[in-house]
Amino acid sequence: MEEECDNIEKRILFNTAMKEALQLEVVKQRGKLEEGWREDEEMEKEFAERDKLFLDDITDLQKRTDEREQKVSDITDKLQDELFLLASFLENVASRRPPESRHGDRPNTASNAPTVFRDYLDSRRLDKSSKDNLKKVRDELKASVNETLGLVKTDGAGDCQ
Repeated sequence: MEEECDNIEKRILFNTAMKEALQLEVVKQRGKLEEGWREDEEMEKEFAERDKLFLDDITDLQKRTDEREQKVSDITDKLQDELFLLASFLENVASRRPPESRHGDRPNTASNAPTVFRDYLDSRRLDKSSKDNLKKVRDELKASVNETLGLVKTDGAGDCQ
């Protein structure tokens, strides 16, 4: 029995030593875990700040892009209006010109090579039915713009009510 008591005492000492070693290991591992959590939180804050700055930059870029898009759209609309007015003016001038001078009597020389503008003007020459169609489209466009702006109410045919 004495031998058994010695074995039990040895086991008690061994278990006590093992328990103390395991408790030290638990404390050490918990310290590492807490340090890791702190590092993770710091990194998370740092990346959140970076992401916020990045998002702010993207938002600012989007705002500036929208403003530029609006400016370009306004300029394009103005240019289209000017081009429409110029085409109308040229049509008006061409319609007032005497019929015998509309095609010109000058011979075409090499110094009068065609230009992009002249090609455009040639493409704008219309026959009677095309002019009627253009007038109809122009009237529909005016009615649509007026209706959109709420200036004049129209029926489906473009006639003012």
